Amino acid sequence: MNKSTITFLSIATAALITFLVITTKQPSGTHQPTITAIPSDAAIVIKTNGLMELYSFLASNNYWRNLPVNFFKKDIEILMTSADSLCNDNSNIKKVLFDSTVYISLHQNEDKSLGLLFYLPFGTGINNEIMGAKLYLFFTRKGYGFIRYNPISAKQITAHPGYQNSLFYFFQKGLLVLGNNFKNISESYQQMNNRRSLLTDTGFIKVYATTGKKVAGSVFINMTKISSVFESIIQSGCYDNFKKALCVKGWSALDIDIERSFISLHGFSEMSAANQIWLKTIKNEQPADGQLAKILPASTAFYGSFTLSDPYNFKLAYNSSCRTDTKQADKLKKLRQVYGSNIDEKLFNIMTGTAALVECHKRGEDYKVYFIVKTRGNFEALDYIKLLRKNKPGALNHRNISVAKNNDTIFQNITFQKLPCNNLPNVIFGDAMNSGNYLYVCNFKEYLLFGDSQESLGDYLSELIENKNITTDTSYQNIMTDLLSSKANITLYFSIPSVWNYLSSCFSQNGKEKAGDNLLNIKANSVLGIQVSGNGQFLYNNVFLYSETREYNGPEVAWTIDLDSTLEFAPIVLPGSSNDKNQYFVQDKKTNIYIISATGKIIWKQFLGEKILGLTCQIDYYKHNKQQIVFNTAEKLYLIDKKGKAVNGFPVKFKSSATNGVAVYAFDGNKNYRYYVALANKTFIALTKEGKKVEGWKFTKTSGTVYKMAQFFSIQNKDFILISDSANVYLLNRKGDLRLKLSNKLYQSVNNTFFIDEKPNYFRLVTTDTAGQINYVYPDGHIEKNSSGKYSTRHFFEYADIDGDGLKDYLIADGNAINAFNHEHKNILTAQLADSISQKPIVLKSKNDIIAIFVSLKPANKVVMLDKYGKIVKGFPINGNYPMNVISLADDNYSFAILTGIANKLYCYYVP
Repeated sequence: MNKSTITFLSIATAALITFLVITTKQPSGTHQPTITAIPSDAAIVIKTNGLMELYSFLASNNYWRNLPVNFFKKDIEILMTSADSLCNDNSNIKKVLFDSTVYISLHQNEDKSLGLLFYLPFGTGINNEIMGAKLYLFFTRKGYGFIRYNPISAKQITAHPGYQNSLFYFFQKGLLVLGNNFKNISESYQQMNNRRSLLTDTGFIKVYATTGKKVAGSVFINMTKISSVFESIIQSGCYDNFKKALCVKGWSALDIDIERSFISLHGFSEMSAANQIWLKTIKNEQPADGQLAKILPASTAFYGSFTLSDPYNFKLAYNSSCRTDTKQADKLKKLRQVYGSNIDEKLFNIMTGTAALVECHKRGEDYKVYFIVKTRGNFEALDYIKLLRKNKPGALNHRNISVAKNNDTIFQNITFQKLPCNNLPNVIFGDAMNSGNYLYVCNFKEYLLFGDSQESLGDYLSELIENKNITTDTSYQNIMTDLLSSKANITLYFSIPSVWNYLSSCFSQNGKEKAGDNLLNIKANSVLGIQVSGNGQFLYNNVFLYSETREYNGPEVAWTIDLDSTLEFAPIVLPGSSNDKNQYFVQDKKTNIYIISATGKIIWKQFLGEKILGLTCQIDYYKHNKQQIVFNTAEKLYLIDKKGKAVNGFPVKFKSSATNGVAVYAFDGNKNYRYYVALANKTFIALTKEGKKVEGWKFTKTSGTVYKMAQFFSIQNKDFILISDSANVYLLNRKGDLRLKLSNKLYQSVNNTFFIDEKPNYFRLVTTDTAGQINYVYPDGHIEKNSSGKYSTRHFFEYADIDGDGLKDYLIADGNAINAFNHEHKNILTAQLADSISQKPIVLKSKNDIIAIFVSLKPANKVVMLDKYGKIVKGFPINGNYPMNVISLADDNYSFAILTGIANKLYCYYVP
């Protein structure tokens, strides 16, 4: 290209820009100095029509109120409180923050941190020096360096010792610009005296002209820069995909609307897409009704839909892309080699304009990913499946699909087809849909449904056939009424509490803290929605954040199942990698044993024929990180895998009947387990992992019968094995040598064990005797007693932190009363319940540091939850009985799970 051509194009371009700027609606004169000061590399610009008023709207919003009090929310609230106190001290500041239009810009700093600039229009009628001095006093009291920008001494400023904790500012043309990054302040100062600014950016000016006047504010998003803001919080691999999916240029302008139940952003974008076919296509589209709600199950946690009024536009764009994009063309070539040369054309010809990626989640199960394509009718969908079947694996018989609550007739007229490759939707609809492993397809009415397995397709269909679609959710009903447009070209729907568990793996640790803990990890029932529609030269955007505030009504029944008889002992938790992966081991009075999933499904059941003694535990017998279950009856020691199959060599028969539950321990953490059991002949035996006698075991007999499980602990590199009969305590080393002899008899209470109270230089054992006195057993064998009242021989004792001060307290339950005392033996809790207590109270702390006490009242068939003050929590008592177990949940929505039974039913309750 020669010099004259370049000169001509430059002049023509300049003339065109000048024409557009002159003919396009400009920001009003009062806003022009502010917009001139905003660096053109801003990723986001926020315009507030009264900053303090905007915050007051936000403070009353359900979503904001439901956010945990973390550094993000706390910092903003501190900032607003500080601004409010500034307003009280200065009328000029009050006028600016309450009545004036304030702009804020966000920038990606060089260190990937977020830079903020505030633009405060004080006008030319104030004394800059006096205002600067007042602000200096205010911010220095808050612990910030408050530094005025001076271009002449810029190098000296950056070398300031408090630079990292400083705010920078300057006054120019009646505008105060304040920021947390020196480079951003410098660029703002220089740009105010530069001809080029956002006012010469035609894309910005166009979308600015679309914003409303009577709104709380507006947000302007630079689509070229916005992805960089997320770079520090998204893992590198995921960030590349995110950046590719957001491969657009231009500006978006969204007006802000804040109500109690939602925050809404809506407005127009002037942008172009470099690669994404679907976004290019929408520019020529009109909003269309995808009619997806009836095909989305109630378990939908996320869906992304793509709906066109004329699918032919997408076909043309796709074919054009394959001619210019070699990677896309190569993918299509390979797909045609598998399915035939017309596989893509056939799909375009039967499409009616809707394709969707759907992710479903049921509590206790993994996320399942599906892809939906709407066709002209059921016959067209079946014909396409036949095309996929041609010369490929045969269609699956629908009777191979197992769905618990339905018989085979629910799958009549539905064909399931296994596919030879898993990427057909990915290739035809682009990388944005690249989330699934689509190895199976079936038809449902006029839809094609792709999934990863025949079982997951069956689960999806069973919800729809039982009329359990997304419209049964009250939140979705409210959103459809007020926020979610029925007509759009792109819709993204996120159920925040559940989808965060799925998305969190895409975030860096820094991102998890910022996005997860601060914005997405909340207990409230909340939804994020994003919609994009064609609108001539613009795209119309609708973004909303909806959150309900539901009144707390107590625990919720998560599931219930029928056993053959009542529970024999409290359900034992077999921990998984997460709460949703936990399993439960139970036995009923008919001696059946069960493994139950976290969602209340009986995985298997076996008749044992003997009653299990004591508790049950898991071990890694083969050292392959696969767990086996250890338990014993009076006659045998059992070791089974998670499928109920006995490990080779088990069960092991005892020479004399066992009197307690087996205790398992692996010294040195090497998984060389040993089993310890007391027998009716008063011997106390130690067995190897294989169930053989431990060679060299020295301990012989106890004076009395042992009914309680052995306990283990290590203090100062010494291992201890603790057993006790009715009047004696035996503290042994790993060889069975006696480490401790008591100075006096200790008649331990029947329902209680020992607790270890470790001190800096020694330890002591804590328990209660038959009179309810607290007994301390010291390493030299002497016993100290402390009386906290008179109790029956069958009282319950717990040693745990009750009041949340980090120190252990003493809790005693007897009859229908509970009392707790702190480490100074001062009463901190007293509660009188309606009926007698049937098992030891369970004291737990939740993920959010809530301390709760759970009590089973057997005669009343009730379970009660008390707070740390001894008050019954709202929603309790609930139906339940002895035996009961409670676990603390690492869950966004619930704190505890209660497992309890009545008659032959086992209940699982979730406590918010």
